[in-house]
Amino acid sequence: MVFNWDDEDETRAGYSAAIEAVLGLAAQQMPVTEKAVEEWLDVSLNGIDEHKHIRRHAMSVAARMIRGPMRPPN
Repeated sequence: MVFNWDDEDETRAGYSAAIEAVLGLAAQQMPVTEKAVEEWLDVSLNGIDEHKHIRRHAMSVAARMIRGPMRPPN
């Protein structure tokens, strides 16, 4: 995956979306898994212009939140 980390708006939106998804799932006492976060993002980001870019940023952040910062991605 290639991110455009220079686009602060996309990066900020990705962080916000990841935090919203993880905290939203936890608040609903649902399992916080990467699949659950992906499903949450599909709904919450639907219709946003930069959906795919924001989603990539969000999944990158969410994976680190779920697995921990020291565990490598799959």
